[in-house]
Amino acid sequence: MMVQIIKGLYINLAIITSLIMFGNMLMREKYISLTRANIVRNGILSGLLGCLLMFFSVPITNQVFIDFRSIPVLIMAIYVSPLAAMEAAFIIGLFRLLFFGINRVSVIAMVIILIVGVLSSLISRLKISIRLKWLFMVGVINMVTGIGIYSVISSQKDRWLILLAYWTGMILASVGLYAFMTTLTRFNSRIDRFKEEAERDYLTGLKTPRHFSRSIHNQLNSTDKEDASVAMLYIDIDEFKNINDVYGHASGDLVLKEFGKILKHIARGQDVISRKGGDEFTMLLMDCTKEQAKEIAERIRHSIEKTDFKISNGRMIRITASIGVAAMPITIASESELLELADKALYRAKQSGRNRTVADSEI
Repeated sequence: MMVQIIKGLYINLAIITSLIMFGNMLMREKYISLTRANIVRNGILSGLLGCLLMFFSVPITNQVFIDFRSIPVLIMAIYVSPLAAMEAAFIIGLFRLLFFGINRVSVIAMVIILIVGVLSSLISRLKISIRLKWLFMVGVINMVTGIGIYSVISSQKDRWLILLAYWTGMILASVGLYAFMTTLTRFNSRIDRFKEEAERDYLTGLKTPRHFSRSIHNQLNSTDKEDASVAMLYIDIDEFKNINDVYGHASGDLVLKEFGKILKHIARGQDVISRKGGDEFTMLLMDCTKEQAKEIAERIRHSIEKTDFKISNGRMIRITASIGVAAMPITIASESELLELADKALYRAKQSGRNRTVADSEI
């Protein structure tokens, strides 16, 4: 019996790790943010995982089955939210009650998983390390589940061997899953860091052109405001090559860093800023008319003009910038159209003497 229990629990563990890895590969980008909708989705998926584990349970009697259905609840409590943990526990308990029949054992099993959900949710709120949360939750699961199992198999002679097999499997599984989840979390953190480094300009911290394009696409397609406008600013530092030639590239880098800070300071929360390359910058202004965009461009231009830019050896210099402005309704806007119009407006600003803002309608 003990070998059969360990074998069945091992199958449970293999299912859990396989589906977590598979889900992480396929749905990580979609469900990574902890919005309410994603929390609900994760809770449902974990509940379904718990239900699946019951099909691979180890039968102790005609009505008693041992498995790791509590593990998905634990994972939701630690890595997602108490709401997701309770949602998963409710789905698992309801499935046990309805699918396997309403009887004393099913009711006990439902009560056990709900208690595990409540206690795991409470433990997840404690200001302690994840390792301690795992330890406390595994202890709770072993205690609550052990009491439940014992209450329905108290007449069996080998009841303590059954409990020992379950507790041993639970402890070993929790140690393995903790190591697995820790490795997976570190892997995801590295992926996020690499993506952040790839999508951010190393010097200014602004978005790269590639990420800027993706951000534009997402923002243009995520709004349902039929009467909203979108604007593009194309910004160029005047005579930047002279700064590099006269003061050196290190000084030029300092100017670019400070220039990026000014853009971020003036930009609104929903605006997207990119260093397009060299001394050229672009800014996408959502829900912004051409007149409003030109006002923002002028604030940028005046701020640049009045700022003392620190360069190497503690020296200060003044610079100027030229800005092209383009705007159109969101319903017909595209990145290429906006960029082309703003580029033409910037060219006119340069040709007209620099240090000025020109809108595409003024060309």
